[in-house]
Amino acid sequence: EEQLEVPTEDAARVTAELPYLQHAINMRTYRIPLAAGRDGALPNIDVFRRVTLDAATEAFGRGVVRRVAVTQAVPA
Repeated sequence: EEQLEVPTEDAARVTAELPYLQHAINMRTYRIPLAAGRDGALPNIDVFRRVTLDAATEAFGRGVVRRVAVTQAVPA
């Protein structure tokens, strides 16, 4: 679960276009190892945050998403 910080004037558009962000994240995560720790079960939160920020730039344009906060991460 994540929170995105966006300008007020872009909030409605970002909310409506969240599926584009999810797609961009999915296209990146199959290439980038997100697991940390010895057993590989713990997610690397910093890497996931950076992946999300890069995907947000692709989905919404540069500068729309100012900050990403990962609020919950649960291994599958």
